Amino acid sequence: MATRFIVPRADTEGQIGESTLQWGKGYFVELYQNGSVIPAPPTSVDNRLAKFNLTAGAVQNSGITCDDSNNLTGVTSITVGNTGLVVGTSTPFSDSTGTLTLQNIDALDATTEATIEAAIDALANLTVLGSSTGVVYVTSGTLSYKTLGIANTNIAPIDHASVADNDYAKFTASGLEGREYSEVLSDIGAQASDASLTSIAGLTYVSGSFIALTAADTYTVRTYAETLSDIGALANVVEDTSPQLGGTLDSNSKQIRWSKGSDVASANALTLGADGNIFDITGTTAITSIGALAIGTIVKLHFDGILTLTHDGTNIILPGGASITTAAGDEAEFYEYASGDWICTKYTKADGTGVVSSSPSPRTSETKTANYTVTTSDGAKTIEMDNAAARIFTLPAASSAGAGFWVKLVKEGAGTVTIQTNGTDTIADSGAGDTLYNSTAGEAGYANVVLEVAYDAVGWLIVAGHGTWVTTD
Repeated sequence: MATRFIVPRADTEGQIGESTLQWGKGYFVELYQNGSVIPAPPTSVDNRLAKFNLTAGAVQNSGITCDDSNNLTGVTSITVGNTGLVVGTSTPFSDSTGTLTLQNIDALDATTEATIEAAIDALANLTVLGSSTGVVYVTSGTLSYKTLGIANTNIAPIDHASVADNDYAKFTASGLEGREYSEVLSDIGAQASDASLTSIAGLTYVSGSFIALTAADTYTVRTYAETLSDIGALANVVEDTSPQLGGTLDSNSKQIRWSKGSDVASANALTLGADGNIFDITGTTAITSIGALAIGTIVKLHFDGILTLTHDGTNIILPGGASITTAAGDEAEFYEYASGDWICTKYTKADGTGVVSSSPSPRTSETKTANYTVTTSDGAKTIEMDNAAARIFTLPAASSAGAGFWVKLVKEGAGTVTIQTNGTDTIADSGAGDTLYNSTAGEAGYANVVLEVAYDAVGWLIVAGHGTWVTTD
């Protein structure tokens, strides 16, 4: 027959059994309470503590285990109220004075208890700060606090949103930021490594060496000798066979010494060596020319015997414009004024006498009335110009007359006497090719001038005179 339903007459009305009269057993597929299925009890796990699931309205296993010795495991945390944690009848932890203390744990020795209390005290007394203000750290078992920032003993935080691996650290006002390689170069004004620097960095040190650029961005080490060769330099001045001054030579209060060359045998064409500036001339062969050395060369010759030093007005220009017979011990100084052409600027006789007599004999005095050209044979003469009209003395070329050639010219008459130079020669401070004159009529028979060819044989010197003589330019 069909199953009967037992239904109360009204909702929540009726019951099955009583508190003192209960059914022995009941078998149901589902039980409902207030419209919801009462879940079946869970499968129990040995030693697990039960917990109530409010949502399901059922008891279930927790994650905490209590073994047969009453030891709890699996406890993540315990929250204790303000009155502290009570163990038995004691409270091992208390914060009644604002400082956590460990107490009433008799199992701990005094040292362990003191260490735990110190750690708890440090933790309890720390001020809670923002993460941008400071950090808490442990050192040697002690909790400490460090302020964040870039002051001494502070901890510098990362102050950069995009800091990356291989960045370099740079301080900011608040901490550290990451800087890329190119940014660091820009920050410090440095140059990135290039081929030139790489080449130099790869060189091997050699004592006393130099670095040479051999190609673009390529360097090499060069020894002292190699460097001299590279730049065409000399190791010392002795190697320079044609040294030149870049300015005035200053002897620095020291001597300048000439070297004596090898003795030279006399010859018509005398050839001097380049091994000095002072030479002994041996032999008795007449000398008519001296070979070229270099324009501007000065030499000193010491004659060991008697020979004729021939004057020709070009190759060898001698004082007085005449040849000289040397004697043993005579000395002469020559200046090469043109290639292979020499002027004797000084001649000293061994017996002390002069090469040219200092005063002419009466037989060398001549009187002229017309314009007159002085010749090289008039050396050491006195020539008078006696005329009431203007007259002219024309001098020979100084280079032909030779250094030391002299002549005395006298204004005997009232007429103006003009002395004309040859070519571009000068007289004292006159212009090239200009004149010396006396136009004072009252100085007739009184005015005179002694002219001598200068050592360089390019002009005339006024070595003596009387009267009013004027140069032109």
